[in-house]
Amino acid sequence: MEIVLVGLNHRTAPLQVRERLAVSDETISRVLPALLDRTGATEGMILSTCNRTEILAAGRSDPHPSSSDPHPSSSDPHPSPSDSLLKGCAVLRAFCDLCGQSEVPPDDAVYEYQDEDAVRHLYEVAAGLDSMVLGEPQIFGQLKQAYSVASECGATGLYVNKALHGAFRAGKRVRAETDLAAGAVSMAYVAVVLAAKVFGNLSAHRALVIGAGEMAEAATMHLSEQGVVDLFFSNRTIEKASALAQRFNGRMVPFERVCEALAEADVVISSTGAPGYVLTDADFHGMMAKRHTRPIVLIDIAVPRDIDPAINEHDNAFLYDVDSLRQVADENLERRKRAIPEAQALIEQELQSFSRWRATLQVEPVVKLLHDRFERVRRCEVEKNARRFCDKESEDLDKMTRAIQQKLLHRPTKVLRQCDPETEEGRRVVEIVRDLFDLG
Repeated sequence: MEIVLVGLNHRTAPLQVRERLAVSDETISRVLPALLDRTGATEGMILSTCNRTEILAAGRSDPHPSSSDPHPSSSDPHPSPSDSLLKGCAVLRAFCDLCGQSEVPPDDAVYEYQDEDAVRHLYEVAAGLDSMVLGEPQIFGQLKQAYSVASECGATGLYVNKALHGAFRAGKRVRAETDLAAGAVSMAYVAVVLAAKVFGNLSAHRALVIGAGEMAEAATMHLSEQGVVDLFFSNRTIEKASALAQRFNGRMVPFERVCEALAEADVVISSTGAPGYVLTDADFHGMMAKRHTRPIVLIDIAVPRDIDPAINEHDNAFLYDVDSLRQVADENLERRKRAIPEAQALIEQELQSFSRWRATLQVEPVVKLLHDRFERVRRCEVEKNARRFCDKESEDLDKMTRAIQQKLLHRPTKVLRQCDPETEEGRRVVEIVRDLFDLG
């Protein structure tokens, strides 16, 4: 079986190219079976996110092409990736055609991996090594969802199942045993983490989000993940604030009344892009009397700043701006980068396990031939001498000869399953066993 992975991501292709190939789960369910049929692959999976579209396919190779083949690979029974029958470019063309895309991405936007290299890339994706944000956890869930969709439409099989389960194991190990995912590295996430450091559990606290852009939305998502359910939203455009409030089951606060919400909020995240301060020191001073001594965390993600820096001088007020957030994010990112070699070493461990399993599959037909030959000889001799024994003795004879057969085959079976038929030494072991026992 050959394995191929072809695709593009944020490193190789601009957004306008990536978005053309981004497809929904419904489209994948429709396209994937047709893609396998068209390319001759027997198994496959499609991973499609805003940052990448990748197709994993596995198909049976033919090391002995017919003479009618206009492009025979060679006499080598172990063709190189360039001789592979399962071509990544053909898989990608078929995918684009089935998705109604007449234009295939340019060559420099596309990458292709074969066999163990394809599996290694899959493991790196699961671990967050290939993400736009190093170590981010979202891709792990997206990969599990892609595998689920492929399974539901009957596109997975022995190889894809093994590769994906190995990817999930590698991703979990990297997150548990290294610092690759340690610390927040996005501004929005750092903001929420800093708030959690002040209050501990955020689920019992109220949050006010000022602004309705991408950063405000990302911060709200992280707040929700931290268990915050009491959310206020305010924006100059009422419709945008209302949309966010409806999406996250929060409450909309008119922009002109945002200072009133400060009296109730424990966490304030502001990202409006307004030309001046949205919250002035004077506004805050009047509100603090209503809060008494309750602490408040204010996180200003806006440039220019939304929140007057003088507010940080008040007791029980903790103000963070973009510079302080970036400092934390940069420190965490450096910590993650230092974990890359350790993460890669873990991935290589898991890849070796996959390679050993794959090598075992390649020698299994020889193992079966060997066992079948011994069984035929054993059964022939037992049946030939059956008349010399009573029924009870025949049963004992059958059990005894089976036990002898198992003990005789234990060592050659173990040697076969430990050898790598992709190497010269491994191929020699297989051929010796074939010759010794006349397995054909």
